[in-house]
Amino acid sequence: MHSLEHVYNYFPKGFFDKGIKTLHHYGPTSLLMDSEFFIGKTLKLSPNMVVIQINDELHRGLSKISKLPFENKNQIIELIEEPYEKWISKPRALMNYIRDNYDSLPEYIMYVDASDVAFIDDILNPEEILNFYNCEVLFNCEPNFASTGFNFPSAGFYTPLFDEHLQKYKKLNLEKYGVEHEKGLNAGIFLGRKEFVLKMVTEACDYMSADVNLGFPYGTMDDQYMFRYLQTIYFNEISCDVYNKFFLFSFPIAIESDENHWEHYNYFEKHNIHLYKK
Repeated sequence: MHSLEHVYNYFPKGFFDKGIKTLHHYGPTSLLMDSEFFIGKTLKLSPNMVVIQINDELHRGLSKISKLPFENKNQIIELIEEPYEKWISKPRALMNYIRDNYDSLPEYIMYVDASDVAFIDDILNPEEILNFYNCEVLFNCEPNFASTGFNFPSAGFYTPLFDEHLQKYKKLNLEKYGVEHEKGLNAGIFLGRKEFVLKMVTEACDYMSADVNLGFPYGTMDDQYMFRYLQTIYFNEISCDVYNKFFLFSFPIAIESDENHWEHYNYFEKHNIHLYKK
């Protein structure tokens, strides 16, 4: 087991004071889970939210989320999809569960990938997180605009539509942030208001389960690109955490590189402060 000193030597000084709530990447989250970091800690969630993970039978109860020291473990919901189909199982399981339990669920729904996400701080005010970006759903963010893979039947959609959607996305970002950035939505974490989350995942499922021969967005099996497509339609409602204030796609270069590297977790905040000035 790694010592706290080892953990704090790996992460930059002040990292854990920044206010980030979750990390998403196998390396850094595994380091934390195999260390003294969580000893004596209790993670708290606002009573008006739940956290949902989706696994298959093989991975039931084995995720990082299941092993974290949450105070109210009844707010952590594990959905089992068997067989798990990449990548439609995520929106389909969420759609079915939220629709079937709508009245009993609280106002805020948070989805997290089970195997490579870890909470490092409490989430006590989900409304404040969404209000910062003035959105209904906030996704994790990564440094570029990319898909989860090109090997599905929908691979043929990416060119030239990929560039077309990227240009539209950049223009929308220029209006909101004052810069045509290409930081893109990462589908591994999102937090949203229940009503819009259900609308979003239902629309995603409708597209993803349709006949691929109809052309994009019908039949695409890439959930990340599906959500990115929906973001260009519902840009005021769907945002991603471009300032890495709450969620971090913590692949090593985001943490280990110099702050002036464009993939560093502090880079966008340092160089683009338009939203903070509003």
